[in-house]
Amino acid sequence: MDIIQEKQPTFLSLLFPTENGYTISPLVECQHFDNLKDILDNDLPKTKWESELFLWYRDNLSYILNSATLDPFGEDLLPEFYSAERFANESDTDFADRLLDQDPMFENFPYVLELKQLLVKVIQTFPQLFIARANVFPLLDALKVLFSDIEIESKIDEYLGDSLSHFWILLILEYLPEEVKMIEEFKVDPDDWTDYDDLDLPF
Repeated sequence: MDIIQEKQPTFLSLLFPTENGYTISPLVECQHFDNLKDILDNDLPKTKWESELFLWYRDNLSYILNSATLDPFGEDLLPEFYSAERFANESDTDFADRLLDQDPMFENFPYVLELKQLLVKVIQTFPQLFIARANVFPLLDALKVLFSDIEIESKIDEYLGDSLSHFWILLILEYLPEEVKMIEEFKVDPDDWTDYDDLDLPF
């Protein structure tokens, strides 16, 4: 801890024990991201300091990996994966805000407050589904469908296939029917979503 604070590292990685020794995680170039110095210089108990540093590393490594999936010709495509894991001591609303921030489609959505309220309810209803290896984008796509002015067939399960977005739609319709009714007046035309966003509608 003292050495890291003194040296102010250029790169940060994690060292993991294995059966035959150790292995390191991918390097994160520290100068590309904010707030690391604040964490390093913070006078915290050792375990709390390590936890803050680990969360900084995980969040920024996720950003790097997501950036690697962007179109090489500069088109603003969505990353393919963002972990649905909740940070330690993260409130329901902060968690929902962080997840929504991963998809630029929500930046100018006129009913983002109502959408966030539904997402908070989903988080509270299905906490066991928000795990590190789960991808949050199928859930975000499901929210777009629910906030689109389209008729969702009662026998939606006939179209499910292997789509996780449709699975989320089923869960929300089944376990949050009152919340779904409350958003009826906040639905938008599917064409209002930008052209390069693929809702993958099965209806």
